Amino acid sequence: KPPDLILIEAKANGLSLIQDLRRANIMATPFNPDKLGDKTNRVRLVTPILEGGRVWMPAAGPKFTTLRPYADEFVEAAAMFPNAKSRDLVDTMTQALWRLQVSGWVWAKGDDGPGEKQDFSQREAFY
Repeated sequence: KPPDLILIEAKANGLSLIQDLRRANIMATPFNPDKLGDKTNRVRLVTPILEGGRVWMPAAGPKFTTLRPYADEFVEAAAMFPNAKSRDLVDTMTQALWRLQVSGWVWAKGDDGPGEKQDFSQREAFY
């Protein structure tokens, strides 16, 4: 199944990639992170989602007691933020979570959620 959304940071090489994808009739959506502040501020914007237990990491079977290697690497990068060697994984996560949050697809604890009064007509349209 093709992705529902391809979100690309509209800076540096991202601008060229967006143009190339569109020329190939693949809709790529630009994302300008500067309007949300620096990487640390963007993490603060989605921290309530993480603290509310709305994000899960895939575990390895058959008992599912340990994370899959790539998930473990991701958690390590998040735990070391902002002092990790690279902040790219965390930055990608924050952009995706912010996008889901403003679209109304994910919410923080205390926000309207499933089973509660929720007006989906107020979701911000991105498509």
